[in-house]
Amino acid sequence: MPKKIDGAEIKILDQSLIKTTYSDNSIINATHLESMRSEYTKISGGEDMSQVRLLVVFEGGIEVSRDVGERYLTERVRPKIGEALVAKNPITAEYLKGASAVMKTSHPVRFFSDEETAKDWLLSL
Repeated sequence: MPKKIDGAEIKILDQSLIKTTYSDNSIINATHLESMRSEYTKISGGEDMSQVRLLVVFEGGIEVSRDVGERYLTERVRPKIGEALVAKNPITAEYLKGASAVMKTSHPVRFFSDEETAKDWLLSL
């Protein structure tokens, strides 16, 4: 059963694949990201997410607050198998492309405009 947190829905697609879908006009701030981190921790059974593939789909525009800084973009320390970011909205897509370029991670992070291609890429890792 999907879990809803603010404007996001988290769904387990299979044992190692988690899909998060953000609705149009979602607001992403530090408080929201802490709630997401907590839920991902529960789903993965602890802090270790090294066997998780994360598919994050943005259905429309997003608003990212200024308090989303180093901890959430540049200092992402929980390794995963891979992380795919998907958006068709041009403004959201540009933000995600820029954010994924500065993310310092121990796992691959890629931007896609198509969910199926993103999922295929994740499953190929």
